[in-house]
Amino acid sequence: MKVNIGRIKGEPGARMSVQRREDVGPLGEANPTGPVEIRADLVNTGPTLALSGTAKVPVTLRCARCLDELSLCLEAQLEDQYREAPGPPEEEELRRALEEEGVILYHGDEIDLRGPVRESLLLAIPMQPLCRPECRGICPACGTDLNRQPCECAAEAVDPRFEALRQLNVKNERPEER
Repeated sequence: MKVNIGRIKGEPGARMSVQRREDVGPLGEANPTGPVEIRADLVNTGPTLALSGTAKVPVTLRCARCLDELSLCLEAQLEDQYREAPGPPEEEELRRALEEEGVILYHGDEIDLRGPVRESLLLAIPMQPLCRPECRGICPACGTDLNRQPCECAAEAVDPRFEALRQLNVKNERPEER
């Protein structure tokens, strides 16, 4: 996903539009089903090139509750700063400072959007994707998909560590009734 920036590189205030459709490869547990669509503006702010826009990609995931496959469109905001990498080794301190600030360094007349786009899309993956908000999941005892049918398991499973508490004969009394 390389973008040629030669025409705006030396002109502060210059801008260009970036529109791309390219494959990005697997995104963690999300499997892209089409290319990533990038729509962004690149502006020369003087010391840096500012990228601002969006990246969208259709993906398939597994529901966190029932493990059914679901499809959704990931959308991520792109907000990045690019700066030409300093040349001589004596500017290593400047290089480290820029990288700590999140500025992406580049060489020549091209910037590569693949890393920042990929990173933004990975962060856009839901932590617990659901096939639908009311998904009931699967029974932890028998594995039945509770969205399709009820299971035949006991309604109340008791943790064996608390089984001894069942043997206690405790009356529900209020302190003021004593």
